[in-house]
Amino acid sequence: ERPNGAGINESERHRLARRARGLERELGAGLQVVDRAQDPVAWDLFLALEASGWKAEAGTALASTASDAAFFRRMCAGMSATGHLELVALEAGGRTAAMECHLIEEGATFVIKIAYAADLHRYSPGYLLGVRVLDGFDRQGLDLADSCAAEDNAHIDRLWPARRRIQTVLLPTGARSAARSGSRAAARSGSGAARRSPAAARARGCRCAERTRA
Repeated sequence: ERPNGAGINESERHRLARRARGLERELGAGLQVVDRAQDPVAWDLFLALEASGWKAEAGTALASTASDAAFFRRMCAGMSATGHLELVALEAGGRTAAMECHLIEEGATFVIKIAYAADLHRYSPGYLLGVRVLDGFDRQGLDLADSCAAEDNAHIDRLWPARRRIQTVLLPTGARSAARSGSRAAARSGSGAARRSPAAARARGCRCAERTRA
């Protein structure tokens, strides 16, 4: 299992350094990473950044749907109030080039959303921020950092090559359901526990999947 960031070789790091210098020249100041989780203005800025590029064209940006945008604001308000939100921004010269939204809990960080300024895309601001975020994760000594991305995402795979298998397990609720499930499992396998395959789960109208995450 390779550590996160291991997919970036020296040549790639030199290329990113050149892009960072180009972005600094464009914005007229040095880049810095700032956590803006406590700033309600930044919540709307994240929505605007995400809506500045292809996600808006595809209709998948949070701001494309009023209810999704409202949910994001409520989530930021609730999570920031309890210390479970990071909204890290790559900034320079009074502009925000990219942002990541993280949910944090007891040594684990989940990168649930990424956004960047579409007019600065030639400098790869989202990638530049991602590298800096990973360096920060290493310093924090986290037990788990999850990119929340699909396993075949080539961009994320370069930053997050390490993997941990995650499984979704369905558990019955209520004494009668538990008893029936236990009886069926015992009849099938001779034990009191069984794991339903994804295909079987779909046949029964259930949602069950195994996947890998960065």
